[in-house]
Amino acid sequence: MKKIALIGVSLTSLLLATPQPYEVSITAGGTKAEGDMKLDDHANYGIRFGIENNLILEKMFDTIEFVYERSENVDYENTVLETDINRYSVNFIHSYKNFESFVPYGLVGIGYEDFSKEYLKANDSIVANIGIGVKYFLNDIVSLRAEVRDQINLEHSVQHEMIYTVGVGYSFGEGAKKEVIKQEKIVETPTKMKEETKEEQSVVVALDRDNDGVFDTNDKCPNTLEGCSVDVNGCAIDYTFDVNFDVDKYDIKKEDIAKLTKFVDFMNMMTKYKAVINGHTDATASESYNMNLSIKRAKAVMDKLIELGLNKERVSFKGYGESKPIATNETVSGKAKNRRVEAQIIK
Repeated sequence: MKKIALIGVSLTSLLLATPQPYEVSITAGGTKAEGDMKLDDHANYGIRFGIENNLILEKMFDTIEFVYERSENVDYENTVLETDINRYSVNFIHSYKNFESFVPYGLVGIGYEDFSKEYLKANDSIVANIGIGVKYFLNDIVSLRAEVRDQINLEHSVQHEMIYTVGVGYSFGEGAKKEVIKQEKIVETPTKMKEETKEEQSVVVALDRDNDGVFDTNDKCPNTLEGCSVDVNGCAIDYTFDVNFDVDKYDIKKEDIAKLTKFVDFMNMMTKYKAVINGHTDATASESYNMNLSIKRAKAVMDKLIELGLNKERVSFKGYGESKPIATNETVSGKAKNRRVEAQIIK
């Protein structure tokens, strides 16, 4: 038992050494033990801590999950004896990321089962886990899960327990948005001036009032909308909408209307500009599904821009699916960055 705990602590320390997403799950379910163990069917409850695998067989297993489960007052068949059971496991999970909301997975693992009262073939034992499950993501943070696994007691004599659970998970960690603070650019240029035997230095201040990275003296397109990428002349090239879609959805939320309104105001000020609204997705589902979803999201943004006052002759839309990622699709934060809608500015 001490060896198992030491291994778990060591793995946790290594995995927590770098910032990454985590998931905590609360579960409940039942257990059916093999007949030789003489245990009645019983309930269980537990807590799990999952972390992205960057340690062991990374290409095969995407998540390592630390599991604690407990069953209380479990009866032995045909006796007055009962026992409490504590189960500790480290499971390695492979997720099948072929769907937008549902994610099936398989798992293998090792652990330890501890009985408060041992009886016949129900003994404290190192165990192995083999199982399957599925997660349903309500959004990027909250998920529901269901799982069934075969727990194999490896000591004394090989015994099996079928353990089935349902639960709810909460993701946190890497992915929090960082606020970018833009500062006024000030360049100090020394100018040597000789006046008899004295040297003086003057400071020239170069301003960038629209914060687009091009100083006002060279900016041919002042008042660029904040968030636009610009060319060397300070004229807009493209704009990434800070619009967040729910998983497998393409409807515009009320809280995003103000962001779209700013873009409409900018376009109405720059009357020579046109825009192509480009939609993108992460790589969770199939390529054909993602292509269709990206088109729907791009069109939804375009339709809302027209509704807010942008001339329909100046805007069109296109979908790219998962073909143009800007971040990894192996993390929650990377997927969130890839689920985006951009405006390509055409002069």
